[in-house]
Amino acid sequence: MKLHKHIKYIVGIFLLGATSCSFTDINPKDFVGDNNAFESVDQFRQHLIGGYKDMSLKTSMHISSIVVDDVSLGGQAGGFGSDNYNWTYVAASGDQNAEWSKNYRVINHVNRMIQGVVNVPINSDEDKKNVDDYMGQAYFIRAYSHFDLLRFFADFSTPSSLGIPYILEPHLEDQPERNKVEECFTLLHKDLDKAMELIVEESSTNPAFASKLAVKALRARILFYEQKYAEAQSLATEVLNAQPIVNLARYSHIWADQTNDGVIFKLSRNPGEEAIGTMYYGIDNSSLFTPSKSFMNVIDSVNDIRYELWFTRAEDRDGAIVDVVNKYPGTDSNRGLNDQKVLRSAEMLLIVAECQAKTSDLSGASATINTLRKERLINYTEVNFQSKEEALTEILLERRKELAYEGHRYFDLRRHRLPIVRTENLYLPADDHHQIQPIPEAEFNANINMVQNPGYAGKQ
Repeated sequence: MKLHKHIKYIVGIFLLGATSCSFTDINPKDFVGDNNAFESVDQFRQHLIGGYKDMSLKTSMHISSIVVDDVSLGGQAGGFGSDNYNWTYVAASGDQNAEWSKNYRVINHVNRMIQGVVNVPINSDEDKKNVDDYMGQAYFIRAYSHFDLLRFFADFSTPSSLGIPYILEPHLEDQPERNKVEECFTLLHKDLDKAMELIVEESSTNPAFASKLAVKALRARILFYEQKYAEAQSLATEVLNAQPIVNLARYSHIWADQTNDGVIFKLSRNPGEEAIGTMYYGIDNSSLFTPSKSFMNVIDSVNDIRYELWFTRAEDRDGAIVDVVNKYPGTDSNRGLNDQKVLRSAEMLLIVAECQAKTSDLSGASATINTLRKERLINYTEVNFQSKEEALTEILLERRKELAYEGHRYFDLRRHRLPIVRTENLYLPADDHHQIQPIPEAEFNANINMVQNPGYAGKQ
């Protein structure tokens, strides 16, 4: 979809399973009209659920997993994902267009809530509390979606560089210019301020819906990208105190969707919805992308429990035995279908560790990494970092292991200004323009004020 084409959304039911809260107890309603005239609190709630339903990690993880060094081409990949894998994407590439339009579709969806809340009939204090809560979640979704766009399509490390259009109203006929990166960060924090003010639950028992804790975790991630290390460390520590990392015994249960321990916010997925694991190993046994040997070799196959969780071996459709990315195994009847974990306590712990290393607190960084590793490795020997460089190298490696195939590696390499290295013949320098994704061609066709990222075809 083009960002600036006015559309209407049909709001469906978003079923989240037996553990879901009352958000799922809804009946389908017709779409909300152009005047955003919500007829009831229940319809307002349904519109919020539609926003959660439209959120997805599949395209963003497809790009961020394939452009880096954690996968290799499988035997049946064909041309699937080849532009991402070979860094040949351009403004017309499908995944980049899908990532752009998906996020702006979600942003438009929640902007209609934010603008239309004045039309919601409120008949009791309970109605007011619920509407405020739904509004807070809408602001959280808007912040998350804008930040996802900023990471992919802008040089987020340079405040004065061009960011992305930060859209505050559902008027898609407008032709907005790109906000500067520093302006985007300011607007992100404003949205999170509103989310923090309005959301009711401190820490949700069902992380499929944003709580105040999820707001804090997202803000800690954003501050981390802003290189505001003291603030990021403080907030991530606060999140960890409320929600510690999952322990060694229960860690595997996360990836089988048997527990929400250590999960702060996720996107729930049910049978018939997108199966994130099938972008690596297809339902027809197609070996699309295999775990790279270079990645498999950095994980202790004997003592690190993540090795058998992330990797397995299976027969591909030609009968060959191949390595398989197994982080999202799904079930026998729904291969690759798992909840999409967006914010986890382990990420917060790794943010704390890197912030400590950045500020030369080597003993603190050592202790923090030891806290994680003792819950992931058997027969673990504690580390004691001797230099800032050693600490940062080890923390980056630990992020690669712990957050594998969750969409972080691509941005970690960019944050550290590091090249992407697969083999001697597959090397993307840190300053190559393909490190940042191209603004989609469809956007230029609709918006005369759009400016392309350097190195790609389009108005510079």
